Formats: sequence, C-alpha cells, structure tokens
Amino acid sequence: MKKCAKCGCICDDATNFCTACGSNQFEAVETVVQNAASEIEAAAENLNQGLNETVGVAEEKTVAAVEEIKNVATEPISGTDRPAFAPVMPLQPENETQPQKDNLNRKKEKPEKSTKPVPTGLFFLFDILLAIPLVNLICTLVFSAFAKNLNVQHFWKSKLIWIIIFVVLAILSLVLGLVFKNQLLEIAQPLINAVQKALNA
Repeated sequence: MKKCAKCGCICDDATNFCTACGSNQFEAVETVVQNAASEIEAAAENLNQGLNETVGVAEEKTVAAVEEIKNVATEPISGTDRPAFAPVMPLQPENETQPQKDNLNRKKEKPEKSTKPVPTGLFFLFDILLAIPLVNLICTLVFSAFAKNLNVQHFWKSKLIWIIIFVVLAILSLVLGLVFKNQLLEIAQPLINAVQKALNA
C-alpha cells in the first residue's frame, strides 16, 4: 500500500493513479521532489545570507573594538607623557644576538696590522737612518711603537732592544770603573809606561 502524494489517500501499490483524486502518482512524486528541492535551495540561500550578515556584523564589531583599544592605549597616563601601552619588542634567542655582539666587539677592536712583505730598498733606507746619530734613536722609538706593518715594527723593536742592551752595559761599565778605579789604574800602569817609552823613543 502507498499513500497518494497529492491527496493523501491510501492506494494499491500496483495502481499508477489515485482512486480518490485520479492524479498520476509518478507526476505527483516528481512535483513533491521539485517542491522539496526548491525549499531546500531557498533555505540554503537564507542560511548563506544570514551567515554573511553575521560575519559582516562580527567584522564591524571587531574593527570597532580594535579602534577603541588603540585609542585607549595611545592616551597618555595622567601626569605623564608616556602612553598607557608601549609595544614590546620580542626577545631574540641568545644564539641570534651573540653574532651581533661579536660584530660590535670586532668594530671596537683596533684594525689588524699589515703583514705585507717589506721591500729590500726600505731596509736599506733603515740602515742609513740608523747610521745618523740621534735620528736613529728617534726613528727607533717611533717605528717600534707606531709602524703599521708588523715586519717593520719588529725590525725596529729589535734595534730598540740592542740600544737598551748597550745602554745597560755602558752604565754597568761606568759604575764598575768608578768602584774599581784604583785597581784598574794599578793593572793598567805598566801598559801606560810601555806606551810612553815607545812614544819617547
């Protein structure tokens, strides 16, 4: 048994037409399906429209809330010029900040001195300067401290070491000569007499 889609009368399953209203059962079912599909489409459109309206209202409320928060955050604290909200920079991991510190330390360090080879002619000029009295001392002090080339600086440092050694030996010789003056004269007297005899002869 089946129910007529148009009038609702109970009909036999084998009949194609309703015994009460005479409507075709297949056409009635198709009409019901079409009506149901139309109602579903209309409901879907209404639902979509409602969702769009809801999303639009939510966006408007969100934008309004953000603007209100910005206005409140930028207002200065009473009695100060500082705003109530100050943006905080995110903390960087230590391994990312360490290279920056190393770069800053390298900038603060003095530039490395050159190790470029020194030509032979320059060493020849240095020998000439060393042969001039007083100039050699001034050049030794200046170049050993302020030369930009490490090879030049080491050369003049070696000359400065020799000067210090000679000065120390001279001072020691002078001190010993003053302390042992009489003994040295006694030892040197025969030699002095022999030289005088040779000159007189």
